[in-house]
Amino acid sequence: MSKQKITLFTLATTTPKQFLRGTVSYSLGGINYFTGNSYKRGYYTDVYPVEIDEHSECHKLTFGGGAKYGLRGFMEEANRFNARKLESLSLQLIDDVHFAKMFKQVLDATGLTLHEDSLLSAARMLQLAAQPASAPAPSGREVVKPKPYTIRTIIEQLGGAGISGALVYCGADQAKLRWKCPQADGEYRGHSDGCEAMLACPLDMPESVGIEFPVNGKDGEDWHMAVTYECNDTYTVRLFTKSPAVTFIETFEDAYGDNLKDVVENMYDRAIKNRNEGFINLH
Repeated sequence: MSKQKITLFTLATTTPKQFLRGTVSYSLGGINYFTGNSYKRGYYTDVYPVEIDEHSECHKLTFGGGAKYGLRGFMEEANRFNARKLESLSLQLIDDVHFAKMFKQVLDATGLTLHEDSLLSAARMLQLAAQPASAPAPSGREVVKPKPYTIRTIIEQLGGAGISGALVYCGADQAKLRWKCPQADGEYRGHSDGCEAMLACPLDMPESVGIEFPVNGKDGEDWHMAVTYECNDTYTVRLFTKSPAVTFIETFEDAYGDNLKDVVENMYDRAIKNRNEGFINLH
């Protein structure tokens, strides 16, 4: 990652050495002398195909008579670069319909097909790309209440909110992520034992601390995951349905921060295999 650019994803295709890359970056703007177009100074998203050889050297691919193909989207005008703003905008793109449609348009225009190992990572974008185009574009000006330290730590140990994290891997709708922690600063532990017996959602337990989010599961079952931080400094991961009633699919206790991401992703894989015949819904 360069100072003024964040790589959101580099997804393998079925064509050897060819990948689809997405970035968000800051540009000084000006005139593109190849196209004659004028660009504002500010933050942009780009989606384009690249070729990476055995020496890890990377260059943009060419299609259609040698023309380089890719799409650029304007996010927000800014006279000066701000690293925190760049990171904030990169997180917004996870659930942005317009960016997802850009991704799908480049994929279709180049004729590239994603490798099966990349389909899970791309599932959320493919879902969003199927939505109506009338969804509002991100303004980058929404004021979001900061999450408590403990909640931010959980998300970081899940691999972050970006495309390489467990949240995106499971197709989580991060706009609907809810959290519970009464203390904003410093570490705060909870206690969520016994919610399965009571058939209650983990964050509805009085002493629970953690996050809950919907994931892409079997149609009609409304899958959710919860990661709760326990009093013994470990995590409990629960996968459950909310429709027609709360039913627990799997629970994993005593997970540590360094393997939390793997626990969540492996639990999701097992559920998809056992309850949805291995298919991930893209609608």
